[in-house]
Amino acid sequence: MKEKKHSYKTACFIFFLFLFSAASYAVLQEDIKFHHLNLEQGLSQSIVYSIFQDARGFMWFGTEDGLNLYDGCEFDVFRNRSDDIKSLSNNYIKSIVEDESGFIWIGTYGGGLNRYDPAHQTFSRFHSKFPEIASLSSDFINSMCLDGKGSLWIATDYGLNRFDLKEKKFTVFKNEPSDPNSLTDNRVSCVYRDHAGSIWAGTADGLNRHEIGTETFTRFQNDPSQPSSLSSSIITCILETQSGELWVGTENGLNKYDTEKNTCTHYFPDEKDPHSLSHANIYSLYEDREGALWVGTQDGLNRYVRAKNYFVQYKTAGGNPSSLSDNEIYSLYEDRTGVFWVGTRRGINKFDKYKKRFFHYYSNPHDPSGLKSNQVRSFLEDRSGDIWIGTYNGLDIFDRGLDSFSSFTADQKDPSGLSNDRVMSLCQGSSGIIWIGTYGGLYKFDPEKKIFTHYRHDPSDPGSLSDDSVRCVYKDMNKDLWVGTTKGLNKFVQKEKRFIHYFHDYQDDQSLSSDFIYSVYEDSQGTFWVGTINGLDIFDRRNNTFKRFQADPQDPQSLSNNEILCIFEDSSGVMWFGTPGGLNRYHRNSGKFTFFTEKDGLPNDLVYAILEDETGNLWMSTNKGLSRFDPRTEEFRNYDIKDGLQSNEFNLGAALKTSDGEMFFGGINGFNRFFPEEIKDNPYIPPVVITDFQIYNKSVPIGERSKGAPALSRAVSMTDQIKLSYNDRVITFEFAALHYAAPEKNMYAYKLEGFEKDWNYVGTRRFATYTNLSPGKYVFRVRGSNNDGLWNEQGSSLSLIIFPPFWQTWWFRGLALSLVIVFLVGFYINRTHNIRTRARKLKRDVEARTSELKRANTKLQQE
Repeated sequence: MKEKKHSYKTACFIFFLFLFSAASYAVLQEDIKFHHLNLEQGLSQSIVYSIFQDARGFMWFGTEDGLNLYDGCEFDVFRNRSDDIKSLSNNYIKSIVEDESGFIWIGTYGGGLNRYDPAHQTFSRFHSKFPEIASLSSDFINSMCLDGKGSLWIATDYGLNRFDLKEKKFTVFKNEPSDPNSLTDNRVSCVYRDHAGSIWAGTADGLNRHEIGTETFTRFQNDPSQPSSLSSSIITCILETQSGELWVGTENGLNKYDTEKNTCTHYFPDEKDPHSLSHANIYSLYEDREGALWVGTQDGLNRYVRAKNYFVQYKTAGGNPSSLSDNEIYSLYEDRTGVFWVGTRRGINKFDKYKKRFFHYYSNPHDPSGLKSNQVRSFLEDRSGDIWIGTYNGLDIFDRGLDSFSSFTADQKDPSGLSNDRVMSLCQGSSGIIWIGTYGGLYKFDPEKKIFTHYRHDPSDPGSLSDDSVRCVYKDMNKDLWVGTTKGLNKFVQKEKRFIHYFHDYQDDQSLSSDFIYSVYEDSQGTFWVGTINGLDIFDRRNNTFKRFQADPQDPQSLSNNEILCIFEDSSGVMWFGTPGGLNRYHRNSGKFTFFTEKDGLPNDLVYAILEDETGNLWMSTNKGLSRFDPRTEEFRNYDIKDGLQSNEFNLGAALKTSDGEMFFGGINGFNRFFPEEIKDNPYIPPVVITDFQIYNKSVPIGERSKGAPALSRAVSMTDQIKLSYNDRVITFEFAALHYAAPEKNMYAYKLEGFEKDWNYVGTRRFATYTNLSPGKYVFRVRGSNNDGLWNEQGSSLSLIIFPPFWQTWWFRGLALSLVIVFLVGFYINRTHNIRTRARKLKRDVEARTSELKRANTKLQQE
């Protein structure tokens, strides 16, 4: 056995570098992981000025080149068509609202006001007709809001407008230089209704509050002599919070306006303060359901933390695909599903506020003092609560309190360093010693003495480590250290500084199942388990014998696979084993196994590591994400990269549950940390809509007839019944569950009543096709779920009537029957007539013949 003891001076130097060299903040993928939607996904144009969700649940986006309707999977784009007066008047969309009747109002910049009828998918236009006083004052609309009293307020480049939705009449408010109670300026950038019903208008020269009784305006402007006045008179946006705070965005700072004291608190950017505003030019304001204030600026998104009176900034970050796509934030919106939307110069960004709190740490090549490698292979919590992380590029120590790393990597030129960067296993001894298993042998680190000791295989020393490729390190209840390698199991005899070896012997069925050791575990009953590449062993440490368990294809109660990747005992004393063939549960009384695979709900049969949370659920890392398993109900709940995981692929044995219940799982792209109780499902049940109806794979437009039978009189999503011809032999329904957290994970089930009895559960497929249906009446029904499997059981339905061909109709059959009867009657009458005619003719012929015979007979008698 070769043992290397480093000098105290060298060891202290190494340890100092180890713990303090450029101690850095981790590259933490924050709570917010933005998902991007742009032209590649079907968005009409990248600059998104407005975001809105209608009463039915659809999302709307206004851009510089088109109006977009989004169902979570597809964009339906509306643009101006010069040959269609019922199309959108202009493609530059600045504002979108919905009235109580379900009409969508669209403010365009250059094309005036549009009203969209969802039932008929047509637009009505309202233009400026200068110099008409009662028309829209300008076709260049910047903002709109409803006052709850039947009017739509419209901010334009030349005045503020109040539009009576019922009477279709405009009232225009403009600046009158001689009237101090008029608007401060005609360029109105924004209009807003507060909780009391007052209308506020922001202009290029101040803030205005409309006084309902007098139809006048109270003005609020920047006054250089008054430090508590507005920071700027160029108003960009207005928002009143749930608590009654009035926030005013300007081109030079954010203002919190105290309406009682008539004073403003100002917020400006400060290069020296990372918790200040990111930019002074405020583009958008929004308060989410939790009361958090979001501020969109010319250079970044900000979240205001009231408790600490500071801002958290979010900006685009090179190398981070989950950061904002752009820093110019034009629009903000939270939908009913809990998804927060951000409109930027480079498309739409969204994040799920119910997103699973899987914090993701990864290696950044631009940060040499961060996590050393994305290949994370092992974890250890030491006595001080720090997390030791073994990677393919050395060893890291993670301070959870400071959220920072310190690292130690191999240096081949330094004989006192790690000889191999691939740290596969970590273990802390009772005295605080840290044991480190690598592909280059075993290391012992003494934190008090600052001494590293290296143990390696020495062919000339029978007491050395059996192999340098260490797969696992484990300390049992007797404080003995066990080392599993690819060439045998080792027990370290501390006093003698040597290893006792255990190997597989082909001639001894009480030896190890294999020399390739994956895992070692001692359960609460003192049973010592060894997982190998060719079976599971129970080691009798008194007699030095092994009892083997192996997979038997003929025995369904044997192991599902011989590769025992991980071993775990839950709080109930049940033993669990992870294999490439699924999860195995051991029944102590019978010595038999029950196993669970993909067929039972596992995302993948390759189970790398197992942990248990405080409620008795098992958490497993696999080759296709994490899985939470409830042993009582035997139900699985699976999570993947879309839920915030570092990757779908994890690594063998890379798992840790800390003393306070936090879990760590490592994989090929860093690691995740999370508290299981914080992993909650989105509670919103999505509406399910039928989005398209096709005949022979072609969408049926509104008003088009199908072979003489009316098909759609209004939008299919608002249609109760469709009538078809018998010639419509191939029909298709498309549908969507309007839940936007992860729409690609929404699930569906459908059936056609009158044709089938059972539901068709089709996963994420969003269409149903039927061919050659018989004429008759049917009802198409569809259900949908959100991304967390919460179903809308009622769903949506549509009646279907297929008319038969004319020869199968009742009237045709009646007519045919009548014709047959007429024919038969006619035939009978004609036949009877013919018989009678022939009979009369025969009678006449007989009589004539008889008369002739009589005459002949008389003549003969006379002769």
